Amino acid sequence: MSVWAIGDIQGCYDPFIQLLEKIEFNPKIDTLWLAGDLVNRGEHGLEVLEFLYAHRDSIKVVLGNHDIALIAAYFGLKKSNPTIEPILQSPKAELYINWLRAQPFVHIDYSLGYAMAHAGIAPNFELGAAKVYSATLQERLQGPNAKEWLRAMMSKDCDYFNPQGGLVEQERYILSSFTRMRYCYPNG
Repeated sequence: MSVWAIGDIQGCYDPFIQLLEKIEFNPKIDTLWLAGDLVNRGEHGLEVLEFLYAHRDSIKVVLGNHDIALIAAYFGLKKSNPTIEPILQSPKAELYINWLRAQPFVHIDYSLGYAMAHAGIAPNFELGAAKVYSATLQERLQGPNAKEWLRAMMSKDCDYFNPQGGLVEQERYILSSFTRMRYCYPNG
């Protein structure tokens, strides 16, 4: 049994499958950790989602910024583009979008001693807090007000965590940290 971590498939189905063949991935005994950005730049995002959904019992996914952009496009909050339009037009679009909405932003395996997020975990977050924050965002993304919540998250950037700030501001920073952070200072 092996655990393989792969990042940024970006809708590049053929190279992804070639990689799985090279590592001899066996979904019956192996586990894939996928670090977000499953779709968008490559032209075969629908095929990627079809494969992942079919093998969902042997994968751990965290969401990345491109996955959030897909969900936002599904809700009509963001323009679609040619690479995600086949997903949005698929008869299974709702199934795949709801599956993505159910994925966390952070995955932690204490027995292996590893944690995974797409962009990162801010250094001012302890791992336990990151897990709680991830669960909170996941709950918001699955909730009945997900569209409105996502609209608020996308309204502007938030570059630092303000413990005295409003809930929307704090969640905007947390989402950005998990999905878009490129660099940060030691204090977050």
